[in-house]
Amino acid sequence: MLKMCGWMWTGGSLWTQSYEETVAMPEMLRRAKALKKTLEEIPIYIKEGELIVGGGTAHPRNILCTVELSDPSTRHTLEDFYVREDQREEGARILDYWEDKNMWSRVKDIGQLDESHLYNAMTGVMAAAATARDGMGSSQPDYEFVFRTGLKNVIKRLDEKLAHAVDDVYGPQVEGAIKRSYQWRAMKIAAQAAMDWG
Repeated sequence: MLKMCGWMWTGGSLWTQSYEETVAMPEMLRRAKALKKTLEEIPIYIKEGELIVGGGTAHPRNILCTVELSDPSTRHTLEDFYVREDQREEGARILDYWEDKNMWSRVKDIGQLDESHLYNAMTGVMAAAATARDGMGSSQPDYEFVFRTGLKNVIKRLDEKLAHAVDDVYGPQVEGAIKRSYQWRAMKIAAQAAMDWG
């Protein structure tokens, strides 16, 4: 018998709650705080005999939905057979919130492209431009640096940079200094959240 899979809205719901709580903050801080909230509150499913645990969803038979990156096809999945009835209402509410905030709409705003060209744009330069413009962060972390350095040392380096950031705020490069300060704070929140989760 085929067991029912389902969309996992828990992560999307936590991400959305965090965004609703941080409306006035810069995008990079909002993403870091959303990651922190998700890692702190998402249930972890542990199968019997499992030595390494954790995943993108709270249950292994669920499908991860990254609402902040979703495109219009995500809404169509609410009608698919594998979305349980009890998940449709929550899914619709979450997707309504992200309708004009997700990566899809940001790329569309930059490129002014019709839908037939957006799928190609999402995987190319336009998505990278939206990522950089909105402080969405790198899509590919430097894992070698993180493993070699360790998260504790990354946080220590960020604290050092933040301690000196106040000097830059009063200099001629004030706009860049403020943006760097936000970026370092966001990186620290995300690194600490990863350490606390692991």
